[in-house]
Amino acid sequence: MNYRIKHFESIDSTNKLALELINNSPPDEGLVVWADEQTEGKGHSNNLWESEKGKNLTFSLVLKPSVIDPAEQFILTQMISLAIRTLITKFVPDEAVKIKWPNDIYIAYDKVAGILIQNILKGNEIDYSVIGIGLNVNQETFRSDAPNPISLIHYTGASVSVEDVLSKLLIEINTIYSRLGSKNYLEKLNKLYLENLYLYKKQGNFREGKNEFKATLEGIGEYGRLKLRLENGKIQLFDFKEVEFVL
Repeated sequence: MNYRIKHFESIDSTNKLALELINNSPPDEGLVVWADEQTEGKGHSNNLWESEKGKNLTFSLVLKPSVIDPAEQFILTQMISLAIRTLITKFVPDEAVKIKWPNDIYIAYDKVAGILIQNILKGNEIDYSVIGIGLNVNQETFRSDAPNPISLIHYTGASVSVEDVLSKLLIEINTIYSRLGSKNYLEKLNKLYLENLYLYKKQGNFREGKNEFKATLEGIGEYGRLKLRLENGKIQLFDFKEVEFVL
């Protein structure tokens, strides 16, 4: 895949601009919208993504993943999550780096990266996918009420080049993306995602609405739903936003 990078000092949202470009003058696959600052950057469930200008990596990648059936679009989440995790382990090789379902990346119990994927369907295909990524790199102090943000610098002890992080991450993404046409590789991808999933095969605390409960994370069901085994032995599937982890 040939990447084409559009770099901005400050815009409202890289995902928003990428979507506008698709609507107005459809770009080739591989467009990267990278901003030093997002004034309206959002994460999952429309949560604001705090990022100090120039300190972190915030960008959106435009893909045309026609090989993926819309019903299996969670593959994109697995791909990007694993690519980010692989990159982070190269900076912090001695730390536990996990994916918290569906697509947050944690170092130990602290969040270092988040993903927002917006797909545009055309017939029975994914016409475009806009992959928004926020990765904390050099920000040392966080002022929002987000419970547990962390940056790479807290582990490296020295500033890291944001441009270098972007370059390396795009390579990791392309390595996985180029293999998605293989059914055997998709099985491997799912296995890797589960192996690196926070609390996989372990009991944890969860919240559904106001109800907190204990359950064992058994895996991922259809459409990327979280598969939990309740204390009474019953298996229950939860969609995005239906359940949250209690850390």
